[in-house]
Amino acid sequence: MATEDRVLADAFHHTLQDVYFTAKLSHRTLRRAARRARSTELRRAFELQGEESACHVARLNRVFEIIGKSARARTCGPIKGMTVEMEEYLDEVESSEAVDAVLISWARAVESYAIGRYGTLKDWSCKLGIPAAEDVIEQTLREANRTAEVLSRVVDDIASPDEAMAMAGDVPTRSGGARAWLN
Repeated sequence: MATEDRVLADAFHHTLQDVYFTAKLSHRTLRRAARRARSTELRRAFELQGEESACHVARLNRVFEIIGKSARARTCGPIKGMTVEMEEYLDEVESSEAVDAVLISWARAVESYAIGRYGTLKDWSCKLGIPAAEDVIEQTLREANRTAEVLSRVVDDIASPDEAMAMAGDVPTRSGGARAWLN
């Protein structure tokens, strides 16, 4: 294997470990998020997203098998940090209507991150000549994109127009504390 291909294969493996961590953490956190969600629609969306995350973990296990590596997660600092901050913030606003906004913001941020990673892995598996991995990752990427659309629809369904734009990060929020989550 040429040096450039070896470097790309190493980057592929590292990114796979990163997104594996993300999917596993997401699966656990989404169960808690579903319990904390105030909106029934949001609760259902998180339950569905949690089930899909479990499927993503299983598919990622297959990709590890395809490339002949052990399925091991590598801690993803950004996702771990977002999750810790979200949980800390939820402890502060437990009885507030901002709970759903914080949960949606976290879920959308994690989903966006995962979509970017899956897209990268798909491109790299093609470049590395691993069509079986590319197919598995493509299926997961399609699911992640559908989940992002569902989250957007839930925002539209449960929020007023101003709140929906704030949750999407299009306008500033009234509360300075929530601004970090809503932008």
